[in-house]
Amino acid sequence: MTTTPKQGEVWLANLDPVVGGEVQKTRPVLVLTRNEFNDTPLQIVLAVPLTTTPGPKLHVRVEIPNQTPRRVSYAMPEQTRALSRHRLIKRLGELPLEPRQEIARRLRLLTHQA
Repeated sequence: MTTTPKQGEVWLANLDPVVGGEVQKTRPVLVLTRNEFNDTPLQIVLAVPLTTTPGPKLHVRVEIPNQTPRRVSYAMPEQTRALSRHRLIKRLGELPLEPRQEIARRLRLLTHQA
């Protein structure tokens, strides 16, 4: 991968190998980290995997309109991971701001104490 990923872009990523209940295989991911961080020597991004399976009723997954990828998908904020940029295979597109804001809101629900 030669291009620096940007916040809000969707990339095809190789998530294997995994441990335990981590999401696996090659699948689209949404880049969360700010552009300034994505271009550092660490070459790591924070990403949320996408799936076409609605999944259990955890009220965490966010439905993504069928713009990118090409069909209805669901972001899995509960599976957010730090990924080496070397795991990113190719850019698939960019998500609109509204679903990205909802993903950020659900991440806050997962990480803030009551």
